[in-house]
Amino acid sequence: MSARALAAEEGRGKNSQTKRRENKTRYIPEEEILVLRSIKDLGQATRGEILEYLKDHYSQELEYIRNKYNLKRDIDSKLLDRIIKRWEKRKVITTSIVQKMRTYFLMDIPWLGRLQMMHVTGVTGEDAKEFLKSLEKSAKEAKSSKGPLYADYVSGKFIFELLDDVAGGDRGKEEGHLYFPRDRDGAPCIKVNWMYAYLRDNIRLVNESSLPKYLGLSPGTFLEKPETVFKEARVKVGHTQYEVVEPGAQFETYQRWPLKGFENIKSMEDIKTFYDLCAVAPIRGLGAYSRNFGGRIKLLEVK
Repeated sequence: MSARALAAEEGRGKNSQTKRRENKTRYIPEEEILVLRSIKDLGQATRGEILEYLKDHYSQELEYIRNKYNLKRDIDSKLLDRIIKRWEKRKVITTSIVQKMRTYFLMDIPWLGRLQMMHVTGVTGEDAKEFLKSLEKSAKEAKSSKGPLYADYVSGKFIFELLDDVAGGDRGKEEGHLYFPRDRDGAPCIKVNWMYAYLRDNIRLVNESSLPKYLGLSPGTFLEKPETVFKEARVKVGHTQYEVVEPGAQFETYQRWPLKGFENIKSMEDIKTFYDLCAVAPIRGLGAYSRNFGGRIKLLEVK
C-alpha cells in the first residue's frame, strides 16, 4: 500500500473515532429536558430510578431524539451524571442522602412548572436550547428555598391484610376467565399499578390528590403463597370468572412517602391514619372489579 493510501486509511480511522466520541459526548438539549422532567415527575430519585423512569415513560421520545440526531447511543449512567452535574452547577438540581443512597431533586423554582409544557418531539433543537437558557436564567434570579418543595421522605415495608376478596384481571388462555397476576416464579403478587391506582383514588380522602406522583412503590409479595379460587361476577355481557385471593392473606410492599410539601400528610402517623380510613370505606378497593369484590385492605404494621 502506498504512503498516500496509508495516510488516507489513517485519516478515515481517526475520523471514525472522532465521530464515535462526538456521538457519546454530543450536547442534546432535548435529552436534558427529559432528564429534568423525569426528576420532577419522581420528586426525588436515585440515578438508577431516573434511568428506569426514562426507559419506562419516555422511550418514544428518546427514540425520536436518536433518529433526529442520528445517535447510536442511549442515555446511560455516565451521560446522566454529566447532565446532573451540569444542572447542579446551575442550582437547578440538588442532592440529599436517603437511606445511604444519593438522591436528586429539583429546587423550588416556580419556572420549572413549564417543563410539562415542553414536548421534545414538537420543537427544534434551537427551541430546546432557548428553553434551557431561560431555565438557567430563572434559576439565577430565583431565591431558591433551602430544600426541595417535596422532601423528608420516610420509607419502609408496609404489611397489609386482605379484608375482602381481591380479584385479578389478567387475561389468559381460557375465554371468560380473568387471572390473578403472577411474579416471575409463578406466585400470585400485587402489581405496582394496583397500589398506585388504589392510592391515587383514595388519597382524596385526605385532600392530597397530587401526593401519589411523589410516592415510591414496589410490587407486593404475599408472606405465604395464597390459595386462589374462581368466583363468578356479572359483567356487561354475561358473566366472567375472576381468580381471587380471599380475605386473611397478607402481603408486604416497600413504600416511600414524602412528609414535606403536603398539608395533611406530615408524619408516619398521618400515613397510618390514612390507611385506617381506607380500610373502612375506600373510594376504590385493590385489584380488578373492586366495586363487586370489595378489595379492602388493612395496614398491620410498618417495618
